[in-house]
Amino acid sequence: GNPVKLGLINSTSGVQSFNLPDALPMNANMVGIIAFHSSGNEGSSREVLYRLWTEVSGAEHVHFLYGWRYPQSAISFQAPEFWFPIEKTGRTIKAVTESRQPFNDHGVSLYISGYFDSYF
Repeated sequence: GNPVKLGLINSTSGVQSFNLPDALPMNANMVGIIAFHSSGNEGSSREVLYRLWTEVSGAEHVHFLYGWRYPQSAISFQAPEFWFPIEKTGRTIKAVTESRQPFNDHGVSLYISGYFDSYF
């Protein structure tokens, strides 16, 4: 099937949380997330960093997404896939960025690409 849209990480302050849908089986212990980042025509040129994570047994499992904002009239994009461990409770993807974008924010769209119900 197709990836399932989970939400949009906005380029604003604070931790943003995205609850995994109930349709994701409760025995899933790994989830694949596509982080679709696009940018263009966004203020001054600078690097951006998004931090995405899950919490399992009190530990954070972190992935980073780097990008670049630039003022030219063009769009660039990337869509890496990250795999996160999850538990039966607290099935949430969290994200934060220090790169604020008050206008024309393309953000990062999150999609569920798959899951595993056992570790390798």
